[in-house]
Amino acid sequence: MHRLAHRTPLLALTLASFVGLVGLAGCSGGSDTAGTPQDTSVGDDTADTATGDTGIDTTVSDTGSDTGADATGDTGVDTGTDTGTDTGTDTGTDAGSDTGADATGDTGVDAPGDTGADVSADAGDAASEASTDAGCTGGAIQCGAACFNSTTDPANCGGCGKTCTGGQTCSAGTCGCHYPTSTSCSSACVDTTSDTNNCGGCGTKCSGATPVCSNGSCVASCNTASGQTACGANCVTLGSDPANCGACGKACATSENCSGGVCTPRITVDPIGCADGTREHFTDQTAYPSIAACRGGWDGNGGTAGYTGVFPSPLRTTSASCAKNGNSSTTNAKGAGCSAIDLCSAGWHLCAGGEVQPRTKGLGCTADTWPAQSFYAAAIGSTGCFVNCALTTGTLSGPSCTNASCTAGCQANPGITNDVYGCGQALAVSASTCDVNQTSNNACGTIAAYGGWSCGTDGVRESVNVAFDPSTTVNPSVEGGVLCCRDM
Repeated sequence: MHRLAHRTPLLALTLASFVGLVGLAGCSGGSDTAGTPQDTSVGDDTADTATGDTGIDTTVSDTGSDTGADATGDTGVDTGTDTGTDTGTDTGTDAGSDTGADATGDTGVDAPGDTGADVSADAGDAASEASTDAGCTGGAIQCGAACFNSTTDPANCGGCGKTCTGGQTCSAGTCGCHYPTSTSCSSACVDTTSDTNNCGGCGTKCSGATPVCSNGSCVASCNTASGQTACGANCVTLGSDPANCGACGKACATSENCSGGVCTPRITVDPIGCADGTREHFTDQTAYPSIAACRGGWDGNGGTAGYTGVFPSPLRTTSASCAKNGNSSTTNAKGAGCSAIDLCSAGWHLCAGGEVQPRTKGLGCTADTWPAQSFYAAAIGSTGCFVNCALTTGTLSGPSCTNASCTAGCQANPGITNDVYGCGQALAVSASTCDVNQTSNNACGTIAAYGGWSCGTDGVRESVNVAFDPSTTVNPSVEGGVLCCRDM
């Protein structure tokens, strides 16, 4: 018994040494101590103390069930269910359910429940965060320490740091010359319908007895009857001209649109598009995020010049009674004293010709169902003869494009205001030439029978005269309103 007892310690030591050698031979899955969860990388930290830690750590041990990978030089202890990947020399402790990735140089502690990613060199995290990072919302992208809409921001167009130059604007993530300054002349974006140095085409200058440019032609004076205003030698529409927005010389920033004579940031928080908060058609905001049919009336601010009709783009009124204009308004349902664009939310405008189909997946008005005796107007006019709509995508300009020339393919300009076009149940036209598929025809034509509609008396300027009073319709089921498009 004594001899056997004497040999037992040696036997135990030999077995322990053997187990240790086996243990060393089996460390290819990580150098975690026995009895603790192992990571999947060779040479990781010596001990992860929490069960369920599946992240690949490269330096110190974590205490929580960290499923995100910590980078080289990360000396902070992650606690809780941190699922974000830490990058660079993150020396702060991440707390709680941090699902965002911490960026290089982040020295602070993330607050519990922080689901947003920390931005590059986040100096604000020098101490423990008092609140969570919200992250970028509304489709914006993170560039440095800020969020930007890469579909409209000229400094980050289509991606961080991609800058539009030469007067180009950013639309749908692409730099270019967009309506109304849709022509590139000598590396600058110009409006050939009103630019005296490029009137009707690049390099065509107006002078002498015809010093101003109106509708792409050099003339003696501006056509004020069509809503034009003389700003210097240029004939402009104050409701939509980004260089003269609401007043001559009032220029919008490159990150803004001129909508109703107001410079408005292209990034808007309102997803509905209708000022009264209710869409009547294109109600699926996921499928149609940038177009809405908004029901309600307007009288063109009592027929005040610059506020009437739907095209050229009217000015917004400043009346508080028009701020929430629309069918759902309880204070001014008929739109007395309001313009048509007051039916659209700030950051939205009356849809121009050429905008409807791209925003409805090519379907145009057929993307929705329109009840009998309904009509929603767009900012579209024509050269006459029923179908010759002038769109922003038109290619012709000059003296052949007038209210009564019946010329096809003209580019939209303030002098082309014949008829009214939109969606609803009016008189069918070709969607391929008019973008929408319904028209009022001459002097309100088919929609006049619904009651409530008026289009003036001259027969060639309906789009600049049209108004709608829902209190005088033939029955309450008659729908009237406008098509609103989100600024892009």
